[in-house]
Amino acid sequence: AQRLGARHAGTPGTSRPPGPAAMFGCCCTEEKETDLVEVLPKVGLVSRDEAVLDDPCSGGVTVQNPAVEFVATLERAAPGTPFGWTLDLLRADAMYINDLLTGETPLQAYNAGAPPQLKIKAGDHIIAVDDQRGKSVDMCKALDGKCKVQLHVRRPVRFKCTIAKQPGKDLGLQVNYDTKGSTIIVDGVKAGLVREGGYDIQAGDRIHAVSGVQGQAQALVEALRQKEVVDLTLTRF
Repeated sequence: AQRLGARHAGTPGTSRPPGPAAMFGCCCTEEKETDLVEVLPKVGLVSRDEAVLDDPCSGGVTVQNPAVEFVATLERAAPGTPFGWTLDLLRADAMYINDLLTGETPLQAYNAGAPPQLKIKAGDHIIAVDDQRGKSVDMCKALDGKCKVQLHVRRPVRFKCTIAKQPGKDLGLQVNYDTKGSTIIVDGVKAGLVREGGYDIQAGDRIHAVSGVQGQAQALVEALRQKEVVDLTLTRF
């Protein structure tokens, strides 16, 4: 399905609720329609075998793990039947796998025969479909009408960061999210505690958990507003 939709964008820590995003985009999901939007500029796709973030947050704990990139071939019985995922197109240059469907799906069939490091997981990014790279909406369209596809999958670097709030100061994070999603994406970093503290949080980083809160994007935004100390779990694509 494809439709236009508005995302929620805002700055947690202020009294102003998030307003509609300024940009709109074409979305693509298999199982149900969701409102998705492109909010980040396109960046170059560079192959990498390993990447480690060295102390990305001066006040937090670093989780160092190599970035993984691999190719997976999925085949479904007929066009229009699910591959076995839900997709988030908040990035303009990659399709984010929000979650995996249970039951017998082409994705589950692939994972059953793949070694652990090459299994497709929620949180992975699809950066190419066959020879289609670039815009996520174009990659999503490349899935339509095909039964067999070759996916180029990238698993991002995961890290953690702890920030203590100060009276009268905002975090300075501008975020964007899908109301039906499980994560929020950093759309920009303005003046505030993150920039002043030298925390290496960048536009495009994705927040998966805030001080133990996870699973729903709106709950993450609320936790960013409410918590006095925010323990962030993030990934960098």
